[in-house]
Amino acid sequence: VAAAPAWDTVLAADVVATAMKQTLLLQGWQPATTAGCAAGAKSERGATTKHDIYSLAFDSATAESAFLHHPMPDNWDGGTVTFRVWWYAKTGYTATTSDGVAWTLKATAYGDDEAIDAVFGTGVTVTDTGTGNDRLEKTADSAALTIGGAGAGEMVHWAISREVGDAA
Repeated sequence: VAAAPAWDTVLAADVVATAMKQTLLLQGWQPATTAGCAAGAKSERGATTKHDIYSLAFDSATAESAFLHHPMPDNWDGGTVTFRVWWYAKTGYTATTSDGVAWTLKATAYGDDEAIDAVFGTGVTVTDTGTGNDRLEKTADSAALTIGGAGAGEMVHWAISREVGDAA
């Protein structure tokens, strides 16, 4: 019987994760207590097929925000993250030279027995240009976002705002 080749066993220490994706679904996001967006609501979109869409409404004239708590995986290294925002214009879209949106995301993390009143990392902004009412839009990937106090397996407090003074 021949000995097993050396490559037959893979040790956990030999595996390096180079990229990880997390999806933060809208259903978990809530309006912030101060300057919060409208509460999440379901509505039918489209004249023919009537698709139900769940969304948070952000005012175009006032900076509003929403938050989410999301635990990061234990194997996350606490490094920077990137994000993109999926959005749509529900009503009142008018094609102009300023028909876009700007979204800023910031985050902080806290672990077991750590104070909840932790400092947020610097927010990162992404912009996008709308193309019409009831059309799904998606921003490009953001620049690197540093999460304040981040560590593996910690709870992350995300805060997203629509920036009215910086429409694409």
